Formats: sequence, structure tokens, C-alpha cells
Amino acid sequence: RGRLLTRILLCILAWSALATVTGKLALPGPEGYLFGISVVIAAAALGGYLMRLVRLPPLLGMLLAGFLLRNVGVVDVPSAVIALTMNTSNSSNVTNMSILDMGNSSSSSSSSLTSNLRTSWSSALRSVALVIILIRAGLGLDPAVLKKAKYVILRLAFLPCLVEASIDAVFAVVLLDFSWAWGYILGFVIAAVSPAVVVPSLLGLQDRGFGVAKGIPTLVIAAASFDDVIAISGFGIALGLVFSTGGSLALNILRGPLELIGGIGGGTLVGIVAWYIPSSDKSGGHRYRNRIMFLLLGGLTAVFGTRLVHFTGAGALGTLVMAFVAGRKWPDEDRKQVARAFALMWHLAQPMLFGLIGAEIDSTTLGEDFVGKAIGILWIGMLFRVIVSALSVTRYGLTLKERLFVALAWLPKATVQAAIGSLALDTATQQGGTPEQIRLGKMVLTIAVLVIVFTAPVGSIAISLSGPRLLIQGQDASATDEFSHDGT
Repeated sequence: RGRLLTRILLCILAWSALATVTGKLALPGPEGYLFGISVVIAAAALGGYLMRLVRLPPLLGMLLAGFLLRNVGVVDVPSAVIALTMNTSNSSNVTNMSILDMGNSSSSSSSSLTSNLRTSWSSALRSVALVIILIRAGLGLDPAVLKKAKYVILRLAFLPCLVEASIDAVFAVVLLDFSWAWGYILGFVIAAVSPAVVVPSLLGLQDRGFGVAKGIPTLVIAAASFDDVIAISGFGIALGLVFSTGGSLALNILRGPLELIGGIGGGTLVGIVAWYIPSSDKSGGHRYRNRIMFLLLGGLTAVFGTRLVHFTGAGALGTLVMAFVAGRKWPDEDRKQVARAFALMWHLAQPMLFGLIGAEIDSTTLGEDFVGKAIGILWIGMLFRVIVSALSVTRYGLTLKERLFVALAWLPKATVQAAIGSLALDTATQQGGTPEQIRLGKMVLTIAVLVIVFTAPVGSIAISLSGPRLLIQGQDASATDEFSHDGT
């Protein structure tokens, strides 16, 4: 009770300070962008706290808090669902994602009791939170498991994503009269897993010792970043088939390999630099702080910078690789201190990420006649994903229960869907697309919303509840001798 009261008082003081500095931006009203964000974050933190009391994943309460605030009219997101960081009235390229759009444009209609969420601000804050959890994940990766399981990681990243995207595309063509290109646009939007959901859930189990001996958390976390690169790259190729011509289409086809090479290469290079800067002979406190800032600023530069050059997938992968490589040569105490700092940052950033994702979901987009078919496509694709995921980790020495857990951990989707769900619609709008293209773009957007609504909480609950039941806790490392030495 005392802790809750302290946090409430701190929230009030933080808002008071913000209001005195920014004025109407932090006050209720049409221009209260910071107020809207603050309300969502505070409500998400409360929602997460309430879920902990009933032993459910905090993520569920955070998503619900943002969703309810958006749909009862407390906050408003001017452009329908999304993490696109541009106005639909802007004639710039739709894939050009600004970092913080600080312009003076405002929502078309808002009551004095409603505070707008600037889409660009919301997107940027979610990206900051994602950087924090990716760095934390990179520091927690086990190099021995990565070396042993490299082929399994590649199978787990490629096969479920490609199979699910293809199944979704086929049923979109059959049930929704999509063309094949539009079918794959939808398929890759649906297929990407969410590191923002998977990583914290797996780290929570890892901290409690579940699945650690066989490296299951490391296996899933490492594959998640590759999965997103594949999905975003496939989406870009399909989008290029519909809207692009000539050289831009060729670049879209090469995007996947370029993002993989750029993410791994860039992350490795920056991680190696972090071995020597700051110098290990500096005093502990200064060295820890410098290393924390180096990783944080490096991750922010990677994620936001790659968006500016339209190679979004490389940023997340590069951040993960950077943190992993940097931590390999640091003294154990340094790595632990830095990991603790990012664990604290994540505790603060978690409600920001999931509350704002929840606030992107507009219930009015869920009333289309095709919702039943869309849900059917979603669950059919996920059924194939579960089967292929379980098969992908065969010959790794996992028990049937452990393979089932890996398959369940491969279900949650949120961040990629929020990031690219509306790109097809906005591309059609910006480029003067046909009424049919705009109609299909709206359908893709609606299904992206459904994916978040159904899979993020269900997947998080599945991981949290199945982990302690399907994985072995505190198993002696010698037990790992039973599985394949080459990871194949």
C-alpha cells in the first residue's frame, strides 16, 4: 500500500512539473498531447499493478488500460491506429518515418475533455521502450547456446514466419478476394511476432530459472529479431509489387538480406567499440554510467536512424547484436550493473510501451462485415505457425512439453503490426491510389488491429502460465548434454 501511494504521489509530482514547464501541452484539451500520453502511461501502470494482484500478466492490464482510454473518449489518436509518424495531409513518402514531429498540426475535432495523442510522439516513445528491452535482451543472451543452436534459431526465425504469411495470403485470396500481392501484404503484417511481448515474458521466466539449462529463452529471443526482419522485408517486397516501379522494387527485393547484413554488421561493430570505450581503468561508477549511456544512445540511433533510410528491421536487430557483443568482453560485474540499470528502465518503460499500443486500437475499425473471415484467417495461420514452430526445434533435444512451449511463445504479435499495419492504406492515399486499393488498405489495417487485440494478451498469458508448467526450473547444466552438439 505504501509503495502504491508513493508511486501515485510521484506521478502527480511528475505531471505537475511537466505542466509548469510545457503549459497547455500537459493540460486536458485538444492540444494536451503530453497530458494524453501521461494519462495513458499512468493508467497502464495501474492496470499492470491490478493484473499482478490477480496473478495475470501485467501486459494485459496495460493494453486494456490504453484500449479503454482510447475508446471511451478520454484520449484520441488523430490518425486511425498507428505508429506512422506522419500526417496523412503530408505529401512526403509514406515510409519516411520522422522521429518527433513537433509541428503545430492538431486533430480535426476534439472536445475540451479529450486530449490528443500525437501519433509521432506515441510512436517515438514506444520505440524508446523497445530499444530498452532489446538491449536488456542482448545482454542476457547466452553465447554458448547461440553457438550450439545457430541452425535451430534460423529455422525458427524463417520457417514459421514464411509458412504463416503464405497460409494467410492463400486464405486472403480465397475468402477476401485479395490479389496475391495484397495477400502477402496482409500475410507479412500478421506473421511477425512481437519482441516487445515475447522478450519481457521470456526474461521473466529466465530470471526465475525456467528453461535456462537448455537455453530456451535465448533461443526464442534471438530468433524473434530475425523473424521481424523477415516479416518487414517480405512486407516491403509485397508493398513494392503493388505500388513501386523499376529500381525501387529491386531494392525492396534486396531489403531482407541488406537488413540482416546491416543489422548484424553494424551491431557487431558498435559492440566492439564498446569494449574499449569507456576504458576499463576508469572508476566503477563512471564506467557503468558511460556504458549504459553508450548502449542506450547507440540503440536509439540504430532504431530511429534505420527508419529514416527505410531499413526499419535492421535497427532492432542491430540493437540486440550491439548489446550482446558489447557484454561479451565486459567484466561480469560491469555487465551485471548495466543489466540492472536496463531492468529498472524497463520497469518504467513497460507501461509506456503497452499502454500506448493499447491506445492505438480503435474499436470502430472492428465493425466490418468481414471480421469473422479475418479472425478465421488469423487463427488458421497461427495454427500452422504453432505446428511449424514445434517442428523447427526438433533435433535440439527438447522434450515434447518444451517444444510446445516454444510454439506458444511464438504467438504474440503487437509492435510490428502497430508499425506497419496502416502503411498500405496510407501509401494508397498518398499516391492517389484507386478506390479498390484504398478499400484493401482499410481491410489490412482492420485485421492488423484484430491481430493485436487477440494475440498480444493471449500470447502473453500463454507464456506466463505455460512456462512454469512446461519448462524445467533450475536444472543442472549437465542436463544439456542430452541435446545435439551442432544445434541441427
